[in-house]
Formats: sequence, C-alpha cells, structure tokens
Amino acid sequence: MLKYIEVSAPGKVILLGEHAVVYKKKALACSLGKYTTCKIKVIQSSNEITIRESSQLACSQVFEKAVFDDLSGFCKDPTLPTSIIQEQFYKLQLKIKSYTDSKFHQILYEICMFLYLGIASGAIHNSNAGLIIEISSELPFGCGLGSSASLCVALACAFLLLCEVIELQKDCDEESQGHFSDKDLDLINSWALEGEKIAHGQPSGIDNCVITYGGAICFQKGSMRKLESTPPIEIILVNTRVPRNTKEIVLQLRERYKKLPRVYDALFDAMEAITTEFETQLEKLQFDTSTKHESRELFESLKELIALNHGMLRTLGVSHESIEAALNVLHSFGFKGKLTGAGCGGCLFALIAPDCDNDTVTSAVESIENAGYECWKAAIGCNGVRCILHER
Repeated sequence: MLKYIEVSAPGKVILLGEHAVVYKKKALACSLGKYTTCKIKVIQSSNEITIRESSQLACSQVFEKAVFDDLSGFCKDPTLPTSIIQEQFYKLQLKIKSYTDSKFHQILYEICMFLYLGIASGAIHNSNAGLIIEISSELPFGCGLGSSASLCVALACAFLLLCEVIELQKDCDEESQGHFSDKDLDLINSWALEGEKIAHGQPSGIDNCVITYGGAICFQKGSMRKLESTPPIEIILVNTRVPRNTKEIVLQLRERYKKLPRVYDALFDAMEAITTEFETQLEKLQFDTSTKHESRELFESLKELIALNHGMLRTLGVSHESIEAALNVLHSFGFKGKLTGAGCGGCLFALIAPDCDNDTVTSAVESIENAGYECWKAAIGCNGVRCILHER
C-alpha cells in the first residue's frame, strides 16, 4: 500500500448553453484552473481515521475505524463502481452527525463514499493502518464551479491509487506526468459519479466528466462529446456572493416556459446556434495559422458570442442585479462576459484576449473587488485530475 498520496482536480465552468440544455439544446462546459487537493497519509499501527478540511471550513474530525464497519463488503470489486445502499448509508449519516457539526456533514458523506471503496479492497479495513485525509479547495462552495464534483474526482483518484487499482502513466513526456490512462480515467469518472449521487441525488454527470478528463465537453440530450483540443484561454472569474437555489430557478423558468412555449423555444434555438458557432470559432482559433490581426478578430467573435448568450439569459429572467453590476464594471475595461450556471447570483466570467495587457486585467480585478465581489484570474481548458505526489 502507498504511504502518501496527493491528488488535485480542477473545477468547471459552463461556457455557453446553461438552461437551454434542460430543453435538449447543446451546451459547452470547460475545466477551470482552480483546484481541489486531496492528501492521504497512511499511519501504521493506528485504529483512527482523521478527516480535515483545511481551506474554507477549517474543520477536523477523528473517527475510529469501527464507525465505517457498516460500509465493509458493499463493493466486492473496486473496478466495478457500485451505488451505496441507502439504508446502510442512513445509519452512517446518523453516526457522523453525532460526531461533528452540520457544515462538515456533506464533505464527510462524500469522503465516506470513498472510504468504503478503500475498505472494500481490504486496503484499510483488513490492515492495522489508519488514515489522515486532508481536503483543501480553491473553489468556493455552492457557486456553480463544480466544487462537489471536484472533491469527488480527487477522492476517487486518491482512493483508487491507495487501493492500487489504477497507476500513473509510465514512460510519458513531461506534460503527461502525474496523469492516467484513458481506462483508469474512465474508472475515476465512474466512481466520482457515485460520489456525486450522494451530494445531488441524480446528477447529469457533466461536472465530474469535464473535471476528470479536462479540456472542454459539449453535451446534449444526455450525451457528451469531448472537444479534441482547447486553446489556452484565461478568464476573469467573479463570484457575486449572492446565494441561489438552482432547482428553484429551473422550476421558475419552467413555469414561464409553459405560458409561452413557442417564444421560449425560439430563444433556446438561438442559444444553441450561439453555442454551435462558438465551438466552430474555438476550433479555428486552435488551429489558426493566420496573422495576429485575424487571430484577434477570431477572439473578438468569441467575446461577442459570450455577450449574446448572456443577453439571452437575461431575457430568460435568470440574471441578477449583482451580475449586471459586475458585468458593467468589466465592460468599462473592454471585457465582455456572462453569467455561468443557474444564474440569479452565483458566478460570471469574461474572456481575456491573448494580447490584453496585464495592467488592464489587474485594474479590472481590483475594481470588481472594490465593488464587494470575489474575483480571480484563471485558466480554462486545463488538464483534468492528476497525481501530484505519491510515496511507497
């Protein structure tokens, strides 16, 4: 068994097509260069499992291994992802609630899902070793940036490594170091989806997919297609800090749709056309061999499509005064952006042109922060889950 594992997984951002995808239209999601890190340290001659969240909740809890006995034997083979039995999981929830405060519960539930993966392999349950599991994340919780899926992907990868079910690619170039074969990525993704079911009941699988594999993914009517390549793009990412309820927003839009279905169908068709054109322009940018002037025109078309999509979302009634205020600040510096996710709060982003000077970006970020928002510069289309460090 490995003695130490450190794994990181990116976040995700929906570039185009949110809400329209609910009505069977195309949408585009991309990995986000803000990361969740999972560290697992094996402690010999220990009967304890310590779980820490060191970034946002700053919580720590020590369990005796016996707390997780109810999970042993659920999965006979960790290469075959299995949904947890609800009755047994409810028993575990009650045990966890007796240990710690509520803000830590959801993270603990997801970690326990992957503890059961480790227990099933005998890596933990049948050994005299304990574990220290430390989670940290650059992703704010509940803002539509894939924080839950990022945690699940990182945990799935870490525990599969611990169980020695997957392994790092060998004899690979420097760029591929710390990464995994397609087969192992498929297994990580499948286990991460099981973890997402704990958090969200019936997730689409989009978040864990784009976070596992990285790059960009086009999804429609339940099917997903990975874009062959994604050019390096940076964004200004803004968190309005306005909480929102995704389920409620979707239901409210559904009620408006029922009253004017032909009108809303036309809007969703237009949104899909924007997404399709964006994908076409993105491919041109990736393989562009033209002059800097022509490349700049391609990027300007991407920015215009982003702005058009936001206009559609505003028409649908899912924007918010905080989103519009932040976009106005960005617009004053020459950026065009849109909300990402459910809207009515949450996050928004704007593309940064490759020839945009750093001073302009810095000034825009400072102005956004002075207005009371969180703001970062981040890359999109980055690599998926990877192992940073492991020791035997």
